[in-house]
Amino acid sequence: MRSSGLEILLGISLSGLVLLPACISEDVESRFSKGLELLYENRHKDAESHFLALAREMAHSDRPDAPEWQAKALFQSGLIDHLYQDQPYRAVGRLREALKIHPRAPFAFEARREIASIYYNRLMDYRTAALEFEKLVHEFPEREEAIGFRYRVAQSYFLVNDFDQARAEARMLLKKRPTGRFAAEVRLLVANSYYLQNRLEEAVAAHKQLLDTDTDVPIRARSQFELGMCYQDLGEKNKAESSFLAAIKDHPRPDLVQMQLKELQKLIGQDSKKSKPLPFATATPTATPATAQPAPKTTQSPQKSPDEKTVSGQVDSKSAQ
Repeated sequence: MRSSGLEILLGISLSGLVLLPACISEDVESRFSKGLELLYENRHKDAESHFLALAREMAHSDRPDAPEWQAKALFQSGLIDHLYQDQPYRAVGRLREALKIHPRAPFAFEARREIASIYYNRLMDYRTAALEFEKLVHEFPEREEAIGFRYRVAQSYFLVNDFDQARAEARMLLKKRPTGRFAAEVRLLVANSYYLQNRLEEAVAAHKQLLDTDTDVPIRARSQFELGMCYQDLGEKNKAESSFLAAIKDHPRPDLVQMQLKELQKLIGQDSKKSKPLPFATATPTATPATAQPAPKTTQSPQKSPDEKTVSGQVDSKSAQ
């Protein structure tokens, strides 16, 4: 539905342009270069108008290479919309139109990557971003960046709370690359997905599996902290405290770890006070005259209620991006 609206918007934008007079002595390549010069001079609106006018003219040209030039001009105008005009939806529309005209263009990879980036970083439409990154992986599997795009797919599903699909994507990535740059991040994502589903035992197991690998120090610290969160929610406060202490030195947010540790130690202190034995009467009451009031019965103190779970913050790697 959105794509249709963008195509309509693109049609309106192009149809409202006044065509530039085509000089016989001026070829298309020099006119395209003129648009780049305007861009380099920071005349962004002028550059955008120039490229759109060129695209409009090429749409009605009989030149055999006209579709290629039309697509190139639309691609440039889409980049300008995204990078300089703060028009992400319009940018997506023009980039899509460029790919529709020339699917195998030299800029096709860059255009697809730009569309996926807009949905992920600018529009925060993670469901659509996942689909766009999947297209990148499918169409350009040989690219070195493909493994990073697959990780983005897993992240996108994670961010829309589709944790089962996020783990499925993560496992596919680990199957292809069990070690390397993204492997630890992927394992952390899997562990956090279990935590957010309150599947705490599975989250603990996933964090332990990550910590058993040769992992970068910052990721190890994040995993230690989040393992502590799991232990805290399971009521294992001493293990949680140990995990927080192990994380605090190298965690990217030591203030966050310190705050959580302080709250946990407060709870541990309260438990310690509750566990102190209360004095009980040990003397047996003696017989009293019939007229005397009976001695009060000694009652045992009420049973201590189970420990309440603390309210934990969001797992901090949830923006692994």
